[in-house]
Amino acid sequence: PAGAAVSMGENPVFSSGGTVNGTGNRTLSSLVSPDHAIVITDVVLTTSDGYSSCFGNTRVTIENGSTTLASFSVGASNDSRSNTLYKSQLVGTLRSGIRLAPGVAPIVSMQSLSEGNCEDGSMGVEYTVSGYYAHP
Repeated sequence: PAGAAVSMGENPVFSSGGTVNGTGNRTLSSLVSPDHAIVITDVVLTTSDGYSSCFGNTRVTIENGSTTLASFSVGASNDSRSNTLYKSQLVGTLRSGIRLAPGVAPIVSMQSLSEGNCEDGSMGVEYTVSGYYAHP
């Protein structure tokens, strides 16, 4: 980003990440700026588990309160033929970005759609979101 849309000096970027096991969500309140909108431009998702026999798939959404702004799916298979309907990693570059108004925190939500043979009973999804701050 460049020009009038960029604010906060020469490095107006952010990044936040974590892990959610099974179904759950994380509110990324550390990204909130009362004076600047945030624009999410990149999303990286990977499945993780301590057991090699873990399988399943998870829907991952980025939300603004009750509104879904983006939806993705990742999963893992323990099929010995290495066949799977799911990708265990997703790297998404969102050219136009997902814009959230000043003071609004994005919510990363995971919904386990199916899983089995996982450590502690649930497959994990590791996430990273990054982007930049902009004038409102």
